[in-house]
Formats: sequence, C-alpha cells, structure tokens
Amino acid sequence: MIMRTKERIRFSLLTALVATLFTACATKTLSTPLYGDVKGSLLPQPGKGLVLFYCKMGHVERGFHFQIYNNNEKLTDRFMRGTFFSYQAEPGQLNINTSIGYSMGNPSWDMIPKDQPPLQVAAGQTYYVEMQIANWTGNEFMVQVSKEEGEAGLTQCHWLNPQ
Repeated sequence: MIMRTKERIRFSLLTALVATLFTACATKTLSTPLYGDVKGSLLPQPGKGLVLFYCKMGHVERGFHFQIYNNNEKLTDRFMRGTFFSYQAEPGQLNINTSIGYSMGNPSWDMIPKDQPPLQVAAGQTYYVEMQIANWTGNEFMVQVSKEEGEAGLTQCHWLNPQ
C-alpha cells in the first residue's frame, strides 16, 4: 500500500513536470504584430506576387520550428505555430522546401529539407499557403488555400518579417 502511494506521487510529479514543459512551449509569445494589425500593408511589390506562409496555433507542436526554402535558398528558420511569413516572389514557379527542427532551449535538431508542392506565382497576386502538421508525428506539409480560408487562418498569427 505504501509503495503504491509513492509510485502515485512520483507519477503525479512526473506528469506535472511534463505538462509544465509542454505548456511553456505552447504559451511562448511573440512581440511581433498580429496579421490583423499589418494586413493593409501586405501587398505584392510591383512585378512580384505576395506569398503568405502561415501555421495556425497548436498545442504540443509549439516547440517545433521550421525552415522554409525557395529553390534551396533559406527564407526563414523561425517559422512555427502561430506565425506567418510574407515573401515577395518573382513570377513563375516557386519551388518550396521545408525542414523541421525542435528545440527546448539548446541544442536543436534539424532534418533534411522536404519538397512541397510547387506554387505558380503571377505578378500582382496574393497567395495563402498553410503549413499543416500531423499531430504527434511532426510531419509537415504545405497546402495552398483560398483567400477566405487563409484570412481566417491568419487571424491569430504573428508576423515574422519585422524581426
């Protein structure tokens, strides 16, 4: 009986520790503006198309960060849940690659870039690309969505570009 009580206490403490770690990752806040605050200023530059990459808020996966590449050139390495990244793209085919990493402090681990479906970009147009993550596996994939779906998904996302 006493042994079971000790095991329960240990289990409870371990559970509390794990929950605290996951909560710390999930509640990390950014000081950059929300999409709604900068939406009006996000326009394609002359002769380019604007691509808005975003990843909706999540829970445990908040500790994951992603790198986004165009033709193997790194665009950002700080992309994570609850953020968006704006990219002024040349017209034509945008070849997107992503890789995923995880850090709870230092060090972090990164994986080999994964090809995503290419995006045909036209000058003067805005594109919405949502990063989706398969829960618990961390597998990421990008999906081009409609303006309406993109606007709804971006609502609680912080802009990465100002940093």
